[in-house]
Amino acid sequence: MDNPTMDPALQEALCDKDWVHNPAPWGISFFRPDGTGWLDLSMEMRTHLRADFAWRLLGASSATEEEDGPPSSTAAETTATTTTHQNDERTKTTIASTRQFEIELTLLRTGPFSTPQADHLDRALVERAFRPRTMTARLCKGRFPRQHPFLGIVQVYGLRLELEPAVFPELQDWTEEYRKMATAGKFHEWKLFYGEALEDFEVEEPLDQEI
Repeated sequence: MDNPTMDPALQEALCDKDWVHNPAPWGISFFRPDGTGWLDLSMEMRTHLRADFAWRLLGASSATEEEDGPPSSTAAETTATTTTHQNDERTKTTIASTRQFEIELTLLRTGPFSTPQADHLDRALVERAFRPRTMTARLCKGRFPRQHPFLGIVQVYGLRLELEPAVFPELQDWTEEYRKMATAGKFHEWKLFYGEALEDFEVEEPLDQEI
């Protein structure tokens, strides 16, 4: 799937970079401008899913500039602050601009990034997981603190990608063998990804953040 009409600014912001769900990093998505990409769902040194995908842009993107102040409210939004950190500007989420667009994404059974075991995807996913899916994407520029799941370290990113629905397979897309793992991990709720690391620092109290 080619994307010949992709806005150059959108291509630069979206493509050819690792989008991580958190600093561990657990959950990576990667978009190439030629309409290919891959997903890596690894946690604690264990790979649950590695898959290539094809994707294409559906229509043009729309861009908005955000006014100074609290971030806009969305289903997957958080100010990433707690009472302990409420006066610490470093832990606050700010949004400077947002691009919204729709994509069609289709998981592939084979590809250069897929898990070497040829039957892995067929053991992990049922047929419906390979259907084309339409997603609404919001790509934001700003300042997005994200805490490491085990460490008191906060990584601040300059970009955030929100995908609705989540880019990883839905619960009913997994086989019975893998569904318990997918249910416990709540991967179908992982809708936020981050790119372009800016800085990191330590905190004593956990941040309040959405998955």
